[in-house]
Amino acid sequence: MTPAEIQRWAVAALGEAAVLTTQTQGMEIDLALHISRVAQFCVFFDQLGRWHQRFTTNDLVNERGEILSFQVHVDCRPTPPPIANLRVTEIKTALQFLLDTHAPLTISTQPAEGVMTWRPQHLRELSALVNFLGSVQVTYQLLARANRWVQLRVDLNDFPR
Repeated sequence: MTPAEIQRWAVAALGEAAVLTTQTQGMEIDLALHISRVAQFCVFFDQLGRWHQRFTTNDLVNERGEILSFQVHVDCRPTPPPIANLRVTEIKTALQFLLDTHAPLTISTQPAEGVMTWRPQHLRELSALVNFLGSVQVTYQLLARANRWVQLRVDLNDFPR
């Protein structure tokens, strides 16, 4: 994907009012997005994960802790190989810690895939989650369910047990 394609897709998926600003430099794009619903968040970041885009996000909050916008930086250059020697158990532990939840992450053995369903308290939780998954290059699917429930599916076949 190119930065221009990501910008066009963001406007089409989230609506013009949700894409506050964009700035491109070479094969990188910075977007300021106003995302207020879990479903919008899942649609946007699930698609970036499907496209195997490297990205980071920071949330801009007001004094009451409400998210005003997400600052998203997408690097459209080819992705490097996954982090060497990172194990499935380490990824699972990190996910449980990040989500601070009692919802179990069930990981099957063949293929090595995990599923977790939970109800995030804040969009910041989802922001931290997608940053982590992107940083360790885990292929994932993030789906919004009814009543703000979210389902995360991770493909861990590239990582040793």
